[in-house]
Amino acid sequence: MPKHRDHPIDWQEAASPAERALYRQAIGYECRYFTDMTLEAPRIKRKLLRHEILNGGEWRQTETDPPLVTIENGWSFRYQEFPEDESGLCDTEERKIEICRGLAGDSLKRTLLHEMIHAYLYMIPGALREWLLLDLYERMKRHMPNRKLQRFINSNAHMIMWENNHGTLFLLKSLELDRRCKWNCGTVFAYGREEWK
Repeated sequence: MPKHRDHPIDWQEAASPAERALYRQAIGYECRYFTDMTLEAPRIKRKLLRHEILNGGEWRQTETDPPLVTIENGWSFRYQEFPEDESGLCDTEERKIEICRGLAGDSLKRTLLHEMIHAYLYMIPGALREWLLLDLYERMKRHMPNRKLQRFINSNAHMIMWENNHGTLFLLKSLELDRRCKWNCGTVFAYGREEWK
């Protein structure tokens, strides 16, 4: 699991009330939307973390503790000024999520969700990312026609090739969030620029 730098001071002490509220909002989103990526969802625990071991000649079921994947583990949240075409940034080296000052409502929510996906993908170990990719693909196939889902995956290929920061797992998670928030496909992936119909 990636290590993180401890913040030299508790960032919340220096944070504005709005930034502390942004952090609380992110914690709420973690509990509501990201229990699959934190490996805390009961269904994920059953499928991924439970297994049998041979103990004293008998097979017993046990459950492995998941790795610590949470934005409460050293992440800070800031409001910043951004160029007009940007709304947020996830700095994985510093474990910092920055959101454009002045965003509110759905614009804030979709931008924060987008940056949070980046944060979780950084924290999840590689082999678990592969497992989650397959699991999320199977879940999305139950909610979206396979042809449409494949079109989204194919349209994302250029992002994977040239930018290498919005891979297939990112895409699938963003589509799942769009569905759960009742937004058009592409809203979380592209900060609300609904390019896919």
